[in-house]
Amino acid sequence: MPWVVGGTTAWGARALSTHPFTRIVFLSSVLAAGSGACGEAPCLPAPGVPSGANAPAPSTGEIDAIQARDRSVYERVAPSVLGVECRHGPKRERFYGSGVVISDLGYVLTSTTAVPEGAKDVRLLLADGRALDAEVAEVSSACEAVLLKAQGKGVRDVRWPALRAARDEDARAGDRVFSAGNAHQTLGRDGQVYWSAGVLSGRYHLVSEEGCSRYRGPVLESDAAVNHGCDGGALVDARGRLLGLLSLSHARTRWLGTAVPLHEILARMPKAAKALASNGGEEDAAFGGTDAPLARALQQAAEPARRAVVRILFERGQDGTQCVTGVLVRPRGTVLTSAFNLEGAGGRAQVVLADGRRFAAEIKGCHLGLDLAALVLAGADGAELPGLELSGANGLAAGDLVTVLGAPLNAEAAEGTCTNGIVSALDRLDGCAVQTDARINFGNAGGPAIGLDGRLLGVAAQVNERKVWAQSSGVGFFAPSDKIAACLPDLLAGKTLCPAPQAFLGVRPAVGETELAGVKIAEVVERSAAWRAGLRPGDVVTGLDGADTRSWPAVITVLKKKNPGDPVEVRFVREERALNVRVTLDTRTP
Repeated sequence: MPWVVGGTTAWGARALSTHPFTRIVFLSSVLAAGSGACGEAPCLPAPGVPSGANAPAPSTGEIDAIQARDRSVYERVAPSVLGVECRHGPKRERFYGSGVVISDLGYVLTSTTAVPEGAKDVRLLLADGRALDAEVAEVSSACEAVLLKAQGKGVRDVRWPALRAARDEDARAGDRVFSAGNAHQTLGRDGQVYWSAGVLSGRYHLVSEEGCSRYRGPVLESDAAVNHGCDGGALVDARGRLLGLLSLSHARTRWLGTAVPLHEILARMPKAAKALASNGGEEDAAFGGTDAPLARALQQAAEPARRAVVRILFERGQDGTQCVTGVLVRPRGTVLTSAFNLEGAGGRAQVVLADGRRFAAEIKGCHLGLDLAALVLAGADGAELPGLELSGANGLAAGDLVTVLGAPLNAEAAEGTCTNGIVSALDRLDGCAVQTDARINFGNAGGPAIGLDGRLLGVAAQVNERKVWAQSSGVGFFAPSDKIAACLPDLLAGKTLCPAPQAFLGVRPAVGETELAGVKIAEVVERSAAWRAGLRPGDVVTGLDGADTRSWPAVITVLKKKNPGDPVEVRFVREERALNVRVTLDTRTP
């Protein structure tokens, strides 16, 4: 990956501000806001997984074993991950990235986004601070991979611990994986290999939309973090075997980290394949183990629900055919997805089931607050259809485990996506959403959120470019199934539902003023209710309607009970003077 040294490269100062993996989103709130059984067959079971509070927690011994195994993976993989750097172009800009040792003879795989074709002064950076010269031994433009060979003085003094290759058929969505690389030059700065754990969240074909990469072909997607400098680094499985080379290639529908599969690289690079095959030796049997017990339990719980995940195809103006994720629920023939997914879709769509069957579908109603839309399959009378029950969000608590499933990106994809996480918070977005750190992006928005007991917790939503959080940021949301069940009859009747109007005061609190007796105002929205009432930046709000407001959440608590047009008495302090003012609340606009 190029960096800026005395100039701007394709990944220089201008491009860094727009790339999805570097886009920084600032959340700055300037407001204070107010606030079924169908008689059919039961929902799909989760075989062998205890439900609800009876789901077993891992024992202390299991947790210790998981942690010890993960440390072993790191200790095995880290010595095989190097930094790489070079000069390229007429201005000799500096590029840097990561490399992976694949042979004890000093052969290293990396990416063309780290070492472009025609690069000069290629060097390998070791964790102990040493730097060795390298030459390009082989290049594959098709899979954006480069084979380097260490050269010159000091090569024989280095131990080259090569990673072993994983078999392609051993990698499945939901399996535990790790990413390792030289993110933000960690190897050169502090001698540390960047390390992140996650799951293999998907396998599909990608057409890159990123300026530095032109890759198109199969990728492995992971919710393990991938950052600048990771290009050419390692994606490894739970045994520390190399699955692929990390890449920052992306498509609009998939913004998680991706890797080019190792078998694709070796098929196009005979020298690399020969170097990797020369390692010899037997795999350490004691190093076995697969995924953590909870990860395996999540996979098992979500497996029956995969049958209910569907692809929705429709035409959207000049954009042509679109493919988004949906989920079949009860009553039979009902499909739910994100309302944003279907913007500009018209009234018709085609739904492709997990088993390949296709049905025409009519787009019915939507709920703009939940970001939810409903479709009904046509010609499905008498057809045996999978379907999940909308009854799974009751009793949900922060910390509960959740898996979000996505449909295959296209017909050729072997399987859908799967990202794991926990429930981060309840009743977010004015009660319309549950927050989770399971990665949610354009590809799996509209898919089901499944709990450890196999229940449908909700439908992934709230993903679009107008939101203030970034995709793959660790902030994701799903519409809870109990609220979906409550509004589903209206959706099937074709209604468009909006959240109740919310009260708007029009102030933003100052950050870090924790010693104050109230909430200091940092900003007042011009012409808002607060502005008209005379509130100004620097005022300290000490009470609303007789309630003390020593914190911003206390302000929100009072305003959630109010409606637009309601009056509210505001106590505040300005220049050590205690004042009161009556404010008539506005309506919050999107």
